[in-house]
Amino acid sequence: MKKQFFLATVIVLLTSCNHANHDDNHHHDETTFTLTAYIDSLELFAECTPFLLAESSEIIFHITSLNTFKPVHCDSVAVQLVVEKDLLTQTVVQPMATGLYKFNIQPTVEGTGKLGFVVALNGRKKCITMGDVTVFSDELDACQKAEKRAVKCATCVPFPKQQSWQSDFAIEQVRRESFGQIIKTVALIEPAQGDEIVVTAKTNGVVTFASNSVFEGKTVVVGQVICSVSGKDFADNNLSVRITEAKNNYEMTKLNYERAQSLVADKVVSEKELLVTKNAYENAKIVYNQLVENFDADGQRLKAPIDGFIKQIFVKNGGYVEAGQPIMIVAKDNYLMLRAEVRQKYASLLPNVHSAVIFNSVTQKKYTLEELQGAVVSYGKAATGGNFMIPVTLKIKNKGDFVVGSFVDVFLKVRSHTDAITVPNSALMEDQGIYYVFVQVTPELFDKQVVRVGATDGLRTEIVSGLTEEQRVVSKGAILIKLAQATGKLDAHSGHAH
Repeated sequence: MKKQFFLATVIVLLTSCNHANHDDNHHHDETTFTLTAYIDSLELFAECTPFLLAESSEIIFHITSLNTFKPVHCDSVAVQLVVEKDLLTQTVVQPMATGLYKFNIQPTVEGTGKLGFVVALNGRKKCITMGDVTVFSDELDACQKAEKRAVKCATCVPFPKQQSWQSDFAIEQVRRESFGQIIKTVALIEPAQGDEIVVTAKTNGVVTFASNSVFEGKTVVVGQVICSVSGKDFADNNLSVRITEAKNNYEMTKLNYERAQSLVADKVVSEKELLVTKNAYENAKIVYNQLVENFDADGQRLKAPIDGFIKQIFVKNGGYVEAGQPIMIVAKDNYLMLRAEVRQKYASLLPNVHSAVIFNSVTQKKYTLEELQGAVVSYGKAATGGNFMIPVTLKIKNKGDFVVGSFVDVFLKVRSHTDAITVPNSALMEDQGIYYVFVQVTPELFDKQVVRVGATDGLRTEIVSGLTEEQRVVSKGAILIKLAQATGKLDAHSGHAH
């Protein structure tokens, strides 16, 4: 009876080793265990069948870039098994697919050793030790130990590497960083000071645009003629008379100065008289050149004062203006000012505002103040009279998707002397008010973990409880894991060839 029970136990154990319904994290046809290592922005992940003396053992090796979370093409990959000073190695040049390598090795020495890989990338080799392994002489013992080593997680969701490689997917290690109070507000986009210049009429007359394409928003370059103001058809127009007088005065003073120069050597003209004629000549020249540069017989030529665009036009083509009246505004938008307003209760925090996150709701893009080469310019020392709010002004470089006069959401970041665990907002999932993240158990296995959240700066959120620093969470593509969990149809082994 005891012998029959023992034989039945052995059969059950062997069956569990060789069928897919054993309790491991990959549900493979054979019991497997996994090893993971990280080095130089690379993730190395190996799935191994138990190592049996003089028997073929299979290793499926994945290599992923932690910068792109895509597979890495290697020149070659070699596996190294070291047991009792005995080195067993195998090199593979041609992968099963990019980033996916398959090895079959037959251990020749029983005992505990180390499994490693030599990865050749761009002519350089990296040696990585993955971890300790044991070579067994008994298949039943090997199967039992592999079962114990395999990750047990009833609530985990499998997501194979080849599927994550083909998706918009990323993992981030939980980190602790300085994370202070966040002040959320709205800011109005304004041009930077000095980046707007009003083009003004300097004479009375009718405005004529330089072309049919002078509209608000048109790009202009400095010195470009954009319109003219002419009063030639008006009875009281004296511009042409002024130009003629200036020209005659210039020519007369020029002749007088040249004559005085020729007579000064003979002492006919004194040095003092020469200086007087020179001064009269230079003054007349300045007046004449200024009139010629900005006016002609028909009127004033108005030029773009800076490189930029026409922000606003105050008169219509053919409209009448008087001297001193604004015609248009030319602006440049290389830099912009963000004028935000915060409630008075935040007044004591404003001196410690050191950065911000800006969210453009139109383009759905978020930027840090540093990404926009910006800075906190000033904050108000008193509340405004209209709404009793305190102004805060930021300066940013325009990346092209900010429009003057529109509004953006701003998360003002207050400097803090305390650290907090944070995760990207994209890592957080929410279900009926309960927040959770997917924690990496292995590179192909993820577990849902409920967290308690704190403040957010628009990009990252403080985790009050539920995570530790050594954990890794899905930072991009969490919805894919949620869908896989909901359907329950993803096979962790899909895409692998054994």
